[in-house]
Amino acid sequence: KKNLMINQHGETWRMVSLVVISLHREDRKVLVELGELSEDGALNAEPKLPGKKQRDQESASACLARITAGTLCTIRNGFVITKTTSHESSQFSKRSSFPTRYLRTINHAELVCPSPELG
Repeated sequence: KKNLMINQHGETWRMVSLVVISLHREDRKVLVELGELSEDGALNAEPKLPGKKQRDQESASACLARITAGTLCTIRNGFVITKTTSHESSQFSKRSSFPTRYLRTINHAELVCPSPELG
């Protein structure tokens, strides 16, 4: 399922909305996902901030709740969101064969408890 838009020049673009968390410690080190395992068990190394694509009609806050209930569930009580920014970028997607505009909502967060307490 693709969100396709036609711009003022008549060009078709794919639109993707992402919500990510930039979680840092007091020493400014940032949590990143190192990659994903493919179905055959191979590691696709691609460091990136934890996040998800927004679903159709899903708010950014609902997507953030999905992120914290998923991969970050074990530490969700150990950080606070301090501010939210947005970033837009464009690139050609080989997988979808369309130029793609990525609209990223970045939730900046600080770790509020010492790492050993996170369990």
